[in-house]
Amino acid sequence: MRTMRTRASLVVLLVALIVVGAACGDTSGESPTAESTTLAAGGFDCDTIEWVVPYAPGGGSDQQMRRLLPFVEEALGATVHPVYRTGGAAAVGWQSVADAEPDGCTVGTAVYPEIVLQTIGLPEEDTGFRVDSFTWITWTEAAPNALFVEIDSEFADIEALLEQARAKPGGLTIGATAGAAGELVANQIQEATGTELTFVGIDGGVGEIVPLLMGSHMDMGVGGAHHVVEAFLESARALAVAGSVRVPALPDVPTFEELGYPGVTVATVWGVIGPAGMSEEAVTIWSEALRAAGEAVAPELVDMGLTSLNLTPADALEYTQTGYEDLSAVIEASE
Repeated sequence: MRTMRTRASLVVLLVALIVVGAACGDTSGESPTAESTTLAAGGFDCDTIEWVVPYAPGGGSDQQMRRLLPFVEEALGATVHPVYRTGGAAAVGWQSVADAEPDGCTVGTAVYPEIVLQTIGLPEEDTGFRVDSFTWITWTEAAPNALFVEIDSEFADIEALLEQARAKPGGLTIGATAGAAGELVANQIQEATGTELTFVGIDGGVGEIVPLLMGSHMDMGVGGAHHVVEAFLESARALAVAGSVRVPALPDVPTFEELGYPGVTVATVWGVIGPAGMSEEAVTIWSEALRAAGEAVAPELVDMGLTSLNLTPADALEYTQTGYEDLSAVIEASE
């Protein structure tokens, strides 16, 4: 649990600045078959168009994809099949995108900061893919992280939780997405509140955290604040959100900063990537379809606790490269 703490504290400011400057294994089965589809607007042929989701159904990546999918399909004039490839803190799904043919037939959801931390190639997480393994099509939306508990939890508020955590160091468990990003958020909370919690990395992402909370297998979870608004309102209850500004969709939930615990700042950002080497024509097709989809869903994102980004491919690449270069420098300086 403590191995990531120094690194986590060093990258906090970078993650916060990138988000502000812009304004979160196993295969579920073989890909569905479909009749040959020609994207008349672009000129590339696909027997099946796939959107790889690297986390389990129900989490932020799944929700992002499903919000955008109907509008993307309308813009493309074709069916897009979700494919869940989980494992390795999303590395399995991202590797499958990197390995796909760059013909425009495969894209996938990217999640910041996890994918950038993995592309750096940390010794304990050397995935094999790097920034240039992908075509960075867009970053679509962002959400501050929230600390939440099961709806009927004994902890009425965060102070009740922290009181028990301080009385029993390591006695409470905190679940977050497996990998460096999940540990980053969990460590921020521990450092800000002066507690020692037992970190539980959930490989399937937030979609698997709430069921574990409901089953009393862990005490608290961390994930994008929008989860509580959009998917888990009847199952989970947020105690605090990252950053310094309350989430409009959760007006009664205080920020860590206003509670007197500054330093919990990490947001989760979702985007769309393809394999490296996609043609300019293919990138344009996907970019325009995703931009139309992003504009269509943007009005409802605020009510969900999300911020719309909707970046162009050029801006998406710059965003990613900035994160890579700065994170690499910070980690190198800490070694």
